Amino acid sequence: MKHFNLLSLLVLLALCLAAARPAHAQTGPNGDQYEACANCGIQVGGYIFGQILNLNTNADYQFCSVGPNCNDGWAPIAPLLLGPDKNFYGVTYYGGAGGLCGGGNGCGTVWEMNPYTYGLTTLYSFCMAAGCADGYWPDGGLIQGPGTTLYGTTSRGGAHGYGTVFEIVTASGRAAPTYPLTTIYSFSGATDGAYPSGSLTLDSNGDIHGTTTSGGANGDGTAFVITPGGTLKSVTSFGGSKNNNGSNPNGNMQEVSGSFYGTTAYGGKFQQGTIFKVTKAGDISTIASFDGTNGATPLAGLVLGTDGNLYGTTSAGGSGESGTAAGGTAFRVTTKGKLTTLQSFSADGTDGYAPAIGLFQDVNGNFYGLTSVGGATGQGGFFSLSEGLAPFVETLPASGPVGTLVTILGDNLTDATSVTFKGIEATFTVVSSNEIDATVPDGAKTGTVQVVTSGSTLSSNVPFTVEKK
Repeated sequence: MKHFNLLSLLVLLALCLAAARPAHAQTGPNGDQYEACANCGIQVGGYIFGQILNLNTNADYQFCSVGPNCNDGWAPIAPLLLGPDKNFYGVTYYGGAGGLCGGGNGCGTVWEMNPYTYGLTTLYSFCMAAGCADGYWPDGGLIQGPGTTLYGTTSRGGAHGYGTVFEIVTASGRAAPTYPLTTIYSFSGATDGAYPSGSLTLDSNGDIHGTTTSGGANGDGTAFVITPGGTLKSVTSFGGSKNNNGSNPNGNMQEVSGSFYGTTAYGGKFQQGTIFKVTKAGDISTIASFDGTNGATPLAGLVLGTDGNLYGTTSAGGSGESGTAAGGTAFRVTTKGKLTTLQSFSADGTDGYAPAIGLFQDVNGNFYGLTSVGGATGQGGFFSLSEGLAPFVETLPASGPVGTLVTILGDNLTDATSVTFKGIEATFTVVSSNEIDATVPDGAKTGTVQVVTSGSTLSSNVPFTVEKK
């Protein structure tokens, strides 16, 4: 049975402004949940610079703690990434030690934070290169590449001014204070698109998939594929005269069985947004269109649930209402396009409304998200959504050769009696109720990791890929 519950975040909501733009909650290695919020925290001189908040303990990191001009960045608008080294990684839209962009607000940063000590290290400040050739205003979250490499995007700057795709090594991959960033692709604003938004996705070949909100043949955005070396392999344009395949894609795409699924904010059969599928060859098809009654204007990407279905939010519509004045929805869609509204947010905002970000599935099986505004304080709220999906475990990293030390995250792991990699027994150590360290055993093959406890058998949410040495 599903239920919907708006959780009370007293500290967070008391500090957030109405225009707050929070990112996904993310479970840390200690089992606590962490949240990045762009317009939350201490107010100084009319500005609120953002914070990373532990939702369980209310401990936090306040941005703009390093001077003279918020050298540690401010406005952390993108989702948090938990790396294999158990540190959080993310970006800020403004601040940093680089050039000044948009009225002197700074050009953004890449940062690392220890979830236990809240010590933050700025790995890179954007607009360090002449003409901001290294990009500025990173808008999408970081994703894990091979080893200590991270990939991300900037929404502006680069060789042509229309945004970039970049790679950077983590602190564990290079001695301080050098954390080199490489711009691997600059968008031209023409056929390849302009202004990338949302997180990237890696396929099984290591190629990088993403979207731009504008540009392309019709000016309505693109879906692109580039190699890690920066070669554009394919690009497909949204929009056109009928606009049935949608326009202005937002957020990340989710890979399922070799195809990639995402959302567009506009266009489609009813001109209120779509859910699309794009193949590796670049062929786009609309699998569902929003009509207002089932939601409208999705502004975030999709998450793949452990049941094989996709989950997401719309920022408007729902409750049988038409137009963009309703409060938005949380939805489930199958890869065949069967769309189900799971929750319609009240147009009066009592339970929060306008969820402008996607959902996050925790290891307990539930989904979590945030509304931008509304709720008891009018500042938005954090909600949970249960669809009866079973708890699972998550591996960090999600791939590696035999002998790799893997961190397994979950709930109630203290009495674990067995860890297997596709049926092959592994040696392991229980670190805490939320964490196990295991070594990829000899003979392991790519497949599901399972943890057996006294009460259940927990499977990994994604297969662990066993790499060749």
